[in-house]
Amino acid sequence: MTEKVSIIMPSYNTSSYISEAIESVINQTYCNWELIICDDMSTDNSRELAEDYQKLDSRIIVIDNNYYKGASGARNSCLDVASGRYIAFLDADDRWYASKLEIQIEYMLKHHFAFTYTYHNVIDEEGKFQFSLRAPANVTLSKIKYSNFIPCLTVIYDTNVLGKVYQPDIKKRNDYALWLRIFKLNVAKKAFCLNVV
Repeated sequence: MTEKVSIIMPSYNTSSYISEAIESVINQTYCNWELIICDDMSTDNSRELAEDYQKLDSRIIVIDNNYYKGASGARNSCLDVASGRYIAFLDADDRWYASKLEIQIEYMLKHHFAFTYTYHNVIDEEGKFQFSLRAPANVTLSKIKYSNFIPCLTVIYDTNVLGKVYQPDIKKRNDYALWLRIFKLNVAKKAFCLNVV
């Protein structure tokens, strides 16, 4: 598998978590990725921590917003510079299992899916497991109007099919608004769930 994955990571005052998030990307068994971290005017040392990793791994790109834009604005700033075929999302206070990209990209290529997501586990601020959240086998525009079944940190989409799709600039539920926007493109009729965490 040689297709590049661009991983979108917004960061605002995430110094307590960002190192673990970045390391979960570095530890991926799938190696063809770029991690784009947008620091959204942090007042802690989040940016410095991200820059330390950038010095160690050329696949990590750290950028800044000139003013505070919020999560959706920071994600869109990352998307501006993304060069991969696939777009994945990982917030700076989340983390992935090491096989996440390998399993999900293989699933997408095998079935020719343009928009996928997975189950996920919820942990507390100390990193202790709380519970698992499952998701429907697939989601359509009509189904997603009832609820947001798609967790942001699990999504990967294919820009060869959908292009780069930017998040609406709203403060809350911006990931939900993005899924609606993708469905309204009328290209991907369904998002498909890979039932792993």
